[in-house]
Amino acid sequence: MAGYRVVVLSGHSSLESGGIGTHIRLLCAELKRAGLPHSTITGKRRADAIMARLLAAAGSFVSPDASELSWLAMHIGALSKRLGRTIASQAKGPLIIHCHDRNCVLAAAPFRSRPGVRIVLTAHAPFSEHYSIYGRGFLIKMATSGLERGSLELCDAVIAVDDFQRDLVLAKNPSVRVKVIPNAVDLEMLDRISRLPPAGRFDSPYIVIAKHLHRKCGIHVAIEAYGRCRQKDRYLLVIIGNGPERESLEMLAEKVGAAGRVLFPGNLPHADTLRLIRGASLSLIPSVPVGDYVEATSLTMLESLGMGVPTIASDIGGLRQVLAGTGAGMLVEAGNAERLAAAIDDVLSSEELRRSMGERGRKLVAEKYSTGPWFEAIRAVYEEVAGMERSDGHG
Repeated sequence: MAGYRVVVLSGHSSLESGGIGTHIRLLCAELKRAGLPHSTITGKRRADAIMARLLAAAGSFVSPDASELSWLAMHIGALSKRLGRTIASQAKGPLIIHCHDRNCVLAAAPFRSRPGVRIVLTAHAPFSEHYSIYGRGFLIKMATSGLERGSLELCDAVIAVDDFQRDLVLAKNPSVRVKVIPNAVDLEMLDRISRLPPAGRFDSPYIVIAKHLHRKCGIHVAIEAYGRCRQKDRYLLVIIGNGPERESLEMLAEKVGAAGRVLFPGNLPHADTLRLIRGASLSLIPSVPVGDYVEATSLTMLESLGMGVPTIASDIGGLRQVLAGTGAGMLVEAGNAERLAAAIDDVLSSEELRRSMGERGRKLVAEKYSTGPWFEAIRAVYEEVAGMERSDGHG
């Protein structure tokens, strides 16, 4: 079909860190490879960020919730202005605005009534629950829940990255059309990384975790498990990423007797992160559920598997959906440090088990989670919404 343009829209500030950044980078690369006209709007410009901070500071005199809502309104407004300028600068014709969070759907709302404009949302994680797990007040929780329901009403289609995200979307709006398309990785790029020499940053073999330092990522469970491991004197634990829990995690490492053996190199460029994952003896995805925040098809997990790195993950959400029954990775009860420690020791003590897991992981990703079939599934959603007639009269 083609004949349409795509605008990829995200409030994500950097495409160099986090799963959403990786997802958008891969999507844009595939759009370019397919020759589909597209543009990308991400993050906040410096002027918008300054104005948002000023507005949020003014709102803080009323309440923390007012400050948060002020920032949210400013962020949505700034994205909408940038989207409007992008649309105005391009040729007329069918347009798909592919949003990667609910804020972006609201930013796209003013353009929905234009002929040929369609809105597609990729649901990476729940929206309003984000404010619940970080302890925001009743006002912000109520407002964001309403915004979430409203944003789903505006979507012509939703792409969910796993079955659980689909179920969360349908619980908010049972009538929205949802297609489950799990995350994917670029195997050619991972193969290039695998052919490079080891990163050589550490003198000892190591276990790696590449996650944000938030409670939902379960880093605290991994550190507690590492402290119980028989192998901790032989293997370092390297935790790549940053976040609000860094100080408490450093204190926990000291408490479990692993100070100096648990390393925090911080955020790294994506290529450097991949090289460190590739050189690891074991990759951990120790996420824990926090409310409706449940790990989806983790890109770090898929990257680890795709490079043949033995992987242990929590038995939840998209992690279970990818690994259950495959033998490509080991699933462990989320939040159970004792069982995680036993699993780590089992894997590190068996070279044959590591080899088998690595081979099966690489095969699983090649067969089910490479970017080619993934993008074709996304493109099929574009084709469907571009050709459909709306019942609301906008079309």
